[in-house]
Amino acid sequence: MIQRQGWPLWAFLLVQVIDGGLTYLGIMWYGLAVEENRLVALAIWGWGPLLGLSWLKTSAVALGIAIYAHGKNWTWWVLNFLSGAHCLAWAWGLYFEGLFL
Repeated sequence: MIQRQGWPLWAFLLVQVIDGGLTYLGIMWYGLAVEENRLVALAIWGWGPLLGLSWLKTSAVALGIAIYAHGKNWTWWVLNFLSGAHCLAWAWGLYFEGLFL
């Protein structure tokens, strides 16, 4: 049996936390209209930003752990790349919109 390294799971969890934090900052500063994902916008609109993002990020982490548990290692590279690119896009947009200046 091949043992898997645990770092991709921790990287995925870290990226989900960062993504949730940046999404929360963007929503608080610019309003719900900046969220382009309609599922996320609906959850935030219905439950509020903290509960909506917490529910969505918990679901994303649970599904990520399920993928990890089934040994689909190639999907970790894809998930981490896409999540990381999403966080970079949020940080880039927030920085150039003046949030961190």
